[in-house]
Amino acid sequence: MGQQGETDGCQETSALLTMTDEQRCAALSECDNFQASCDITQGIKAARTSARLALASTQTGQARYDTMQGLRAMVEGHNLGDAFPFTFQFMWWEEIGIIDEELYRNVGVCVAVIFVVVVVLIPRPRVSIFVFLAIVMSIIDVLGYCYYWDLTINGVVTVYMLISLGLAVDYSVHIGHMFKAEKGTSEQRALAAIYRIAPSVFNAIFSTFLAVIVLAFSTTYIFRSFFKVFFLVTLIAGLHGIWFLPVVLSLLGGDNGAVDTIKEIEIQEASGDDPEDRKEEQDHAQ
Repeated sequence: MGQQGETDGCQETSALLTMTDEQRCAALSECDNFQASCDITQGIKAARTSARLALASTQTGQARYDTMQGLRAMVEGHNLGDAFPFTFQFMWWEEIGIIDEELYRNVGVCVAVIFVVVVVLIPRPRVSIFVFLAIVMSIIDVLGYCYYWDLTINGVVTVYMLISLGLAVDYSVHIGHMFKAEKGTSEQRALAAIYRIAPSVFNAIFSTFLAVIVLAFSTTYIFRSFFKVFFLVTLIAGLHGIWFLPVVLSLLGGDNGAVDTIKEIEIQEASGDDPEDRKEEQDHAQ
């Protein structure tokens, strides 16, 4: 207590050490900020002891979580009543044990919602399945590349991953929806979808990339993680939307349109009868 103890009515620490329990209790009762009962018959109401954790027990996130759980189990096993181990770091170590489960569950919920939305907006089973496949592949690829880019599963990365799922949906759904509306063979429908909507999708990809590229030079973990996650999403999900999905739909998307029109196109292609050449022949004959 020292000099500060004398100003608020308390005795100095050195003087308290030489007193008996009754004298020390009476002296402490004179302190302005001290409120306690000195009835020794009531027993010890609260006590605290300190300890230091070995470095080997706190080097990795999983080691910290296991250490925390081990301390709790050890205290509970000794039947110490309401005693419990605590350090302020436990608030952060608690996250490590549940964040992976939280991420997988939330991603699973998002994927289920995405499936329902895709099926409703694109009521063509064959097309909607391929669109959903492209989205799921994008999500898996982003999660995998996060590991190789030194992004661990924590609260920050989990939030960014869940936010970025919407971008993965956006890039593929537009292509699939436009493919559904087009007429002709599967290849013609894929080319028409690319011609009509792919430039807009590319603009969305490029604008998002420009928005996050400035964060690449940040030294803050939160901002750098934001850049890494969104860069991976724009690159991987964008390629799945404007490259992978049109190729798959052109091969397996199916035809759409009048049968006679499709047959006429197939007959013209098989016979080599080009409408432009036929028009030139007619003009030359006139």
